[in-house]
Amino acid sequence: MSNMNLKLARVKQRKSQYVLSFETGIPQSTLSLIEQGFRQPKPEEIKKITKALDSKVNELFPDSEVAIASTC
Repeated sequence: MSNMNLKLARVKQRKSQYVLSFETGIPQSTLSLIEQGFRQPKPEEIKKITKALDSKVNELFPDSEVAIASTC
């Protein structure tokens, strides 16, 4: 399952994967795999990505176990 919300939020802020990689310390290749749904982000990666995009977990990763746990 892809993380289209992540890609949409990133593109809306006119950030490339390269820029988001720089801001989060997460390799660009990892961000690409996360966006394509080939890799699930780790909780610490989710935290870095949501901070860099100034978004909430459930907005970017609505199906993530971390998102579900954060709403409880």
